[in-house]
Amino acid sequence: MAVIGAVSSYDRIQAHRARLRDYADLAEQRSLARREAAEMTLAKGDAMRNAVQSSFFQASTGMTQLMEMVLRSRSADEAKAKAEPAKWYA
Repeated sequence: MAVIGAVSSYDRIQAHRARLRDYADLAEQRSLARREAAEMTLAKGDAMRNAVQSSFFQASTGMTQLMEMVLRSRSADEAKAKAEPAKWYA
């Protein structure tokens, strides 16, 4: 015995509308996922840029301090050499 399931046009229309809603929901979820992925990528890029800038500034600060120490030691050595002229003439 075969059962023939006749679907009314109203049921077909309702099923079609339900599928369209499902497709729209799926598209919205994909859009949100893409937006979140893009925001995460931008945030990672910003974090990386900030880390590189911080490292650069720390390195340049270290170089500046090192140069100051070198200049101070050179000037101290020169001042010490000028302070003891008798040592060179003896």
